[in-house]
Parts: sequence; structure tokens; C-alpha cells
Amino acid sequence: RKEALAETRQALLDKRSKIVFVGVSGSGKTSLAAAALRASLAGIFPRPSVEWLKARDVALARSRHPLGQGDPQILDRAIKANLIVIDDLGQDPPPKTFQSHLLLDVVMERYDALGPTWTTTWLSLPEMSSRYGEGFARRILEGAKVIQCGHEKIQMSDEADS
Repeated sequence: RKEALAETRQALLDKRSKIVFVGVSGSGKTSLAAAALRASLAGIFPRPSVEWLKARDVALARSRHPLGQGDPQILDRAIKANLIVIDDLGQDPPPKTFQSHLLLDVVMERYDALGPTWTTTWLSLPEMSSRYGEGFARRILEGAKVIQCGHEKIQMSDEADS
């Protein structure tokens, strides 16, 4: 836990725009992300806009939105926010199509706009690639500081030993 906290502090000092907190269930990913968010916002006025998004809620937003009513409001908020945190990536239902899964849109838009995005997940790189596609996984991880939470290491690169 101390190592993860130190790595998070360093990522914040380095002004990393992407941080991925990865670990098994109960390893403290969400707690660490919340603490890092509080620490990074301390003393900043006016505060930047931050959206804390549960991956499941984002993924299902389009299917829960009335047809013909444009895009769900969560998409606009996620794209315009100074920083978003996607919490529990992998707890959302697997995408059936690109059009129905709003999470894919959010990640692609944030990537194109170079918007700071933090993610918490239990998925390894192969699992993320299999579930969402290699392009999605690359956009989440490219340039990101990966912080391993807990004792069990989760593979987040193509290298076998990392």
C-alpha cells in the first residue's frame, strides 16, 4: 500500500494525465484513486471539473437513454470534464457493439482530446484487449502510469515479466 501511494504521488508530481490503478478485488484501487484525487485537488481554486464514473453506469447509459433524445448527458460531462475517473473497468457488461457501449465512446473521445483519465480495474492487458479490443486497451494504457495495488501482480504490458 505504501509503495502504491508513493507511486501515485510521483505520478501526480509528474503531472501524468493517465493513471491506471490495477489489482484484484479488495486491493484498494478505488480507495487509492479517491485519496489521490483529494490530494491532487487540495488547495486548488477554482477546482477543475472532475467526473467520477462507474464503468457499469457509463456502459449502460445509452441503452437506458430514450431513443431519439440524442446522446446521454453522461457522455457530454465525461468529455468536457478536466479529469475523469473510470472506476471498476471490467465490472460493466462486455460490449456487444461499439454503438451500444458508451464507455468505448468516452475513452476514444478522451484519448483524442488528450483528456486526463484515471482508471481502476482488475483486468490484465490480455483480458482488457479481449473484452474491449486492442485499440481500447492501448488508449487506456498508452502513456499511463500503471500502479499495482495489492500483492498479486497483474500483467499490464506485452512483456512477460512485468
